[in-house]
Amino acid sequence: MVLRQVTFTLGNSNREAIAYFFDTDSDGDGLPDAWEQYYFGNLNFSGTDDPDADGVTLAANFAAGSNPRYSYASQAGRISFADSGMVTVNLAGFSRYTISSDPAGTVNQSAVVATGSVITTPEMPQPTFGYWTVDGVEQRDAWGVALRQCSFIMGATDREVVAHIFSDDSDNHGINDGFEYYYLGTLANGANSDTNGDGGHCCRTTSRDPGRCLARGRRKVGFHGLTLLRWS
Repeated sequence: MVLRQVTFTLGNSNREAIAYFFDTDSDGDGLPDAWEQYYFGNLNFSGTDDPDADGVTLAANFAAGSNPRYSYASQAGRISFADSGMVTVNLAGFSRYTISSDPAGTVNQSAVVATGSVITTPEMPQPTFGYWTVDGVEQRDAWGVALRQCSFIMGATDREVVAHIFSDDSDNHGINDGFEYYYLGTLANGANSDTNGDGGHCCRTTSRDPGRCLARGRRKVGFHGLTLLRWS
């Protein structure tokens, strides 16, 4: 194929470089002369020819913007490619991880990485998030609350990580399933349940302070000025 840019070295004599332009289809075959000259250096082919024998005519190559010199070069999206010989790749020490969501659509990541690589999931701040599973195991903290983001180490086998999302209230007691799975890991509690024994119902807990699902003595500690406060 023609070079769109050339470089040359000047010697002891003058040199002349000329760019040739063609703005017609002089042989009337439906292929612009410039296109034929660029790819083949002549006007010997017509639009019905298929010199690379890939089943795609030159007229179709021109219309698709694909390279007529590469077999199987026509593909949606204007991507040109060529077949090569068989290539052997040694993937020993590498494995694949897949991060997805259930239902599908919230997150979708996959890659092949070296053994020992540390992979971190996206953070899931949405209230419909229930929990992560890594190879089927739920990821929770010491209090049993789901982790909104987790990390895992790649070993010699593929790993599958799933974010479980719940957008409804399947047991119809006024509390989103995601809230229940995130804090409690189950749908066994009703709206009037008092899971931490503080006298507050789950419905009130949901709207006022989700953290109150945790048992007494497991509350966050914070600072206000110089005064240490413990919420209960």
